[in-house]
This record gives sequence, C-alpha cells and structure tokens, in this order.
Amino acid sequence: MKANSIWFNKPLLTVVLFSMLGFASSCSKDDNDGTASGTAHVMIVNSVEGSSSQDFYLDDAKVNSQAVAYKQTNGYFDVAAGNHKADFKTSGSASVNSTSNVNLQAGKYYTVYYTGTTSSSSTLTTEDDLSAPAAGMAKVRFVHLSSAAASAIDIGVTGASKLATGLAYKTASAYYTVAPATSFQVFTAGSATSSLTLNSLGLQAGKIYTVYVTGSSTANISYNVIVNN
Repeated sequence: MKANSIWFNKPLLTVVLFSMLGFASSCSKDDNDGTASGTAHVMIVNSVEGSSSQDFYLDDAKVNSQAVAYKQTNGYFDVAAGNHKADFKTSGSASVNSTSNVNLQAGKYYTVYYTGTTSSSSTLTTEDDLSAPAAGMAKVRFVHLSSAAASAIDIGVTGASKLATGLAYKTASAYYTVAPATSFQVFTAGSATSSLTLNSLGLQAGKIYTVYVTGSSTANISYNVIVNN
C-alpha cells in the first residue's frame, strides 16, 4: 500500500506564518492603545475666571452644541474613541485658546477642563469613575484648579481628618465614599487652618460628584460641584 504524503512549500509557509503573527500583533495593539473603534463619553468644564464662553473641538470638529461659560459644564456627549487633538476656542472665534492630545478609550467617561488664566490657559483631562457608591453613600473627588490657591492643598471632612493631602495644582484626587450630609474644608498643604469651607454641597446617596476649586485671586477662590451621574 502506498502511503499518502503532504508536501509543504517551506518558503510559502514561512511567509504565511509571519503574516499571521503580524496580523495578531496589529490586533493586539488596536485593542490596547486606546485607538480601537467604539464610543467614549466626554464632559467639558470652563474653569477659567473671566473667560468668554468656550467651544470644544476634537480634530478640528466642534462637538458641543452650546458654548460653555465660566463655571458651567454640559452633560456627557458621545465621541469616537481614540487619540484626538482637543481644542478650546472662544465661541464664534477661530482662535485656539488651549490645545492638547487626548486618548479616549471606548466605554469610558472623561471630563476635559478648560483651566489656567485668560492669559495662560491650558487643558486638564480626567477619567471619571461612574461605578456606584456603597448603598446610602455618595462618592466625591476633588480637583485643584485655582491659580490663586497654594501650589498644593489638603481637603478634609469638616471637624474630622483630612482626605486628600498634597493635591497639586491641575490635578484630581481619588474618589472618596462619604455620607450625603458631609461638608469639607480646604487647607494649604500641611496647614491646620482652613482657607475655604465647602458647605451645602447637596450630596445625595447614590450620586457621584466632582468638586473643583477655582479662582485667579484670593478674593475670588470658590468651589463648584459637578454631578457625574
């Protein structure tokens, strides 16, 4: 009986194998570098005291329907995931006030802040955690955006211990789970004397909040509350 045999074209097989490896590597890169197709969710905030209302652009296309004034924000809007050039422009103007690159991953939530001062503005992007807080509790984080405040601040629960310490300018804290009635105090980093009290935040159980501190002079330092869910 004559045995059947299979003949391999070795050069051709080598080319095919390397092609398959290259395809697999490409797929892996697309899945992990934030450029995979899908939808991300973006909120914008204008925290520049004295600024005009702003429009927000991704890759030179305006994505907000209404301009955002100082201390204002908008709800999350859906955008294509991936790497984008992000610009803030004065509404109705072609002049770019601040520009940055943002890497938006599919299914995730982000806030892009227009921050700094009218003469030196910039952009800060944070990833937002919308996972639910524990039952009966609220979840809150803090963002330091006041050019007049100390270079680093501490934030604590009123009459209790500090939560965030050494929070640098243009950075965000971790999220904290707190009781709905909680109020907070802001300190210069390392100080025991409060410089600002965050009262009447209206925190509700089951809600997620971002509290950002803003103001370009010591007389105008204030705080603002964003409801993220």
